[in-house]
Amino acid sequence: MKRPAMWMIGYYLIGLWVGYTVKDWYISIGIFAIMTCVSVLLYKTYYWKPIILFPLICFFAYLHINGHVKSYEYPGDMASFNSVESQLVGTIQDMAIEAGEGHLLLDVSEITVGNKTYKKNLRIKVYGSGLQDVSIGHRVRVTGKLIKLWPSENPGGFNEKLYYNIRGIHYKCYMKSYQLEDDGAGYISRIPYTIRRGLYNLRYRATTIYERLLPHEEAQLMKAMLLGDKSGMTRETKDQFTKAGIAHVLAISGLHVGIIGYGLFHLMTCFIAKKRALWLTVLFLVFYCMLTGGSISTVRASFMLIVGLMAYLFGRNYDVYSSLAIAAMVLLIINPLYLWDIGFLLSFSSVIGIVTCLPALNGLYNKKNNSIISLVNVSIGATLGTLPVILYNYYEIQLYGIGVNLLVVPLMTIVVLMGFLALLLGSISMIFGKLCIGIVYYIFMLYDVITQWVGELPYHTVTIGRPSWPHLICIIICIVLIAMIKNPKITWRQWKKYMYANAIFFGIVTLILSIQPRPLQMTHLAIGQGDSTVIITPSKHAFVVDGGGNRKKDPLAPDTGYYTVRPFLKYHGISHIESIVMTHSDQDHVGGLIELMDYFTVKRLIVPYGYKDKKDEDMLLNKLLAKASQKHVPISYMQTGDVLDVGEVSMEAIYPTKNTQRYKNNNAYSLVLAIDYRGFRSLLTGDIEEEAEELLHQKLADSLQSDIIKVPHHGSRTSSSEKFVHHVNPAIAIISAGRDNVYGHPHQDIIDRYKELGVSLYHTAEDGAVMIKTDGYHMGIRTHMTKREDYYPLALHIKKK
Repeated sequence: MKRPAMWMIGYYLIGLWVGYTVKDWYISIGIFAIMTCVSVLLYKTYYWKPIILFPLICFFAYLHINGHVKSYEYPGDMASFNSVESQLVGTIQDMAIEAGEGHLLLDVSEITVGNKTYKKNLRIKVYGSGLQDVSIGHRVRVTGKLIKLWPSENPGGFNEKLYYNIRGIHYKCYMKSYQLEDDGAGYISRIPYTIRRGLYNLRYRATTIYERLLPHEEAQLMKAMLLGDKSGMTRETKDQFTKAGIAHVLAISGLHVGIIGYGLFHLMTCFIAKKRALWLTVLFLVFYCMLTGGSISTVRASFMLIVGLMAYLFGRNYDVYSSLAIAAMVLLIINPLYLWDIGFLLSFSSVIGIVTCLPALNGLYNKKNNSIISLVNVSIGATLGTLPVILYNYYEIQLYGIGVNLLVVPLMTIVVLMGFLALLLGSISMIFGKLCIGIVYYIFMLYDVITQWVGELPYHTVTIGRPSWPHLICIIICIVLIAMIKNPKITWRQWKKYMYANAIFFGIVTLILSIQPRPLQMTHLAIGQGDSTVIITPSKHAFVVDGGGNRKKDPLAPDTGYYTVRPFLKYHGISHIESIVMTHSDQDHVGGLIELMDYFTVKRLIVPYGYKDKKDEDMLLNKLLAKASQKHVPISYMQTGDVLDVGEVSMEAIYPTKNTQRYKNNNAYSLVLAIDYRGFRSLLTGDIEEEAEELLHQKLADSLQSDIIKVPHHGSRTSSSEKFVHHVNPAIAIISAGRDNVYGHPHQDIIDRYKELGVSLYHTAEDGAVMIKTDGYHMGIRTHMTKREDYYPLALHIKKK
């Protein structure tokens, strides 16, 4: 049998997928039975006996992933711990500290919460400031707030739990204080920590040299490219490289490792025997992986390079497919969750794209082996290989990426080699280091010019949204067919038939999806302690009502506009926003809106009429209006009676009026919107309190009735008066509030009030995003985290009466 390693990794991947995603045991048994039948058929075809045992590989992978995932489940009564004061005792396994601020990676052996102590071996990431005189291997007692890790709360959102679990982390903690402790460990047991400390000190020394050789921004680029440290890079720089389609150069990849490894090997063969040069290169690559943190792409590239060099030295054929399969197998045995790591998928898919598509592309239009055309084809192959992964996880493509890579990638050889040489010479003398680093500085300046220029071009990024599975399968088939275009086993006529059939299937899927009637979609995002509602009309016009803010008064907390609302819109393929609506100017409502205008084309900003003359008094309002002016976004002031119509969807302002001078606080200025679509009505209430509710009741009375209400002011006891709730008489109430927030939202009295009226309650802190779809006659509600799915006829409030 040819390439048994490929079959082996295939069985292993299926076992991992079944173990992680399939919850029904009978489906799992059915899949294992199918894999057994496949093995029997393969044996009868190739007469290779070991293939009969391959279903055991599948079963081993199934058990392996299940055991691995269970090791990260919160044990016993620790499952309820979130944002609790605790004491941790453990040993520092790794750290990243600058000016006393940063994080510690703690191997914890003891956790104390209240009066109870738990003896658990867990890894916890501790964030804090004032970190002085600590080092890897020190045993510390940390007092702080223990934070549970959560899966993705919104469609398109960041899966914090999976991300940290892949890296071996169970909790995170915000430190208040710490003290060093004597662990009494012996010399032998401290050897691993001594090695890690030595690597950390080397990394710190290298960082210091680059920061002395280069200006700050360029030093951060050098650290990312050669040391794998992106901590000092700004979000703007990362976005700039991403828009240009060259974000991969900011990570240590096969490109970097290949330049370093092959360069070192060929340099050493000038002075010593090839065998010695090989083993010294292997030792250096192992050392380099450890020094840079052992990222998946670095380990994968180093492994394949070592296998390639050994094949070259011993005169054996190097089979890249088998090498890839073995590298993947080793990594997935070490940590089966790597299969769900974006870095793992991008690293392997890019190589697969290159090795499968490059021969076909060269055979088509590079028969003379032109080096420039070969470079273009390598870029096309990598782009095709990673396309399904990028579309599924990032929902957009960079149109100019292939061309930009053609300019950037050739210069990376100079950057990597001169960067390493500058590091070596800079450790002896800064003068020698600066002689080498000068050309790198000017290349970085060129990169900056190129990426800024590309970022200003139209359509540099096309937002597609997450493709459906049929579409994704069609894309993968198309890539496979491109790779097979020069396969001697397939004639040109057969190839065209397959491509036409795939194109027809893709067209049919697209047609079926496009002719289906689109519902009105309204999503209340899990935004932390704040509000954000995204409305997508049947005509795919998007409205964003509030955008949340900084989730906590904490520099480490994410900004919700960038990290929550933006990926949600991209997930749905939204690149233009019809209107951004500010209900009122509190930070937890308006903060994210300011960020959105940097990343989307916004047609209009809507502000409550009461803020028309408050620009100079309100810092956040001033910031929002200034951003709108900078981005040339028209501003409209909305008051009672104003209506926005998009097809059959209308958004009517029912509060406040022009006369707002008498309102006692900012919440009372909140814009209240009634969203109507055929027989469906939803009420978005901002942060109104009882005074505003009374005014609404007096003015509208029974016409307040709605199918859904966004509970006013996050469920505060100063809102949702009994009279108001009775007259709205909703079927559904949605509470948008942060988990374990300091305000105590939602108040238990308010929860009880809605429940007494038979209202179904949804809470973003518990359920994640609450997604409503309606055709105007019925509505379905689905929650992102808890996977609740409910179906309601409309006008349910009328039936209750």
